Amino acid sequence: MVVALLLISFAIAFKETHYPQWFALANPLVIQAVTGLLALSSPLELRIFFIVTAYNLSLLLFYAVSTALLWNSQFLTPSAHGNEAI
Repeated sequence: MVVALLLISFAIAFKETHYPQWFALANPLVIQAVTGLLALSSPLELRIFFIVTAYNLSLLLFYAVSTALLWNSQFLTPSAHGNEAI
């Protein structure tokens, strides 16, 4: 899973995709790292929540942001070359 998420992030950041390049930061691995850091400085109940839900929460946020971006028609064409969608 880690390799696949790194490849997706690389493709979004450096290849022509329907996503803007900043979306590579919405990678679930990045979100899991943030929730891990939040868990370190959180009260016990919140720490347990972050630890237990880190994987599912990161995927939920990834898919929610992805859906919000692709729902908007301006992101239907790859931005690198300005080609029209077929």
